[in-house]
Amino acid sequence: MKQIKKHEDLIILILIGLNILLIAYIAFCKKDALSLETLKVGGKENFRLVQDLYNNEAYKNQQTTAIQQAVSSFAQQDWTNQ
Repeated sequence: MKQIKKHEDLIILILIGLNILLIAYIAFCKKDALSLETLKVGGKENFRLVQDLYNNEAYKNQQTTAIQQAVSSFAQQDWTNQ
């Protein structure tokens, strides 16, 4: 039983360490990731437009409908002949 407890303690310590590393990465690299996304869309002005688009309810509904249609069409295809 003591052997199992030692392994559990080690696993918990490893998970805590990984969480600390992840938090540190997010805290220090989030700005770099945001900068990269800004560059992908062509600058801050376009990035704001993309954010507005993604936050727009009509856009979200349109995308949801398109995704549902795609999933539905895949579900209806006969994959046994391929």
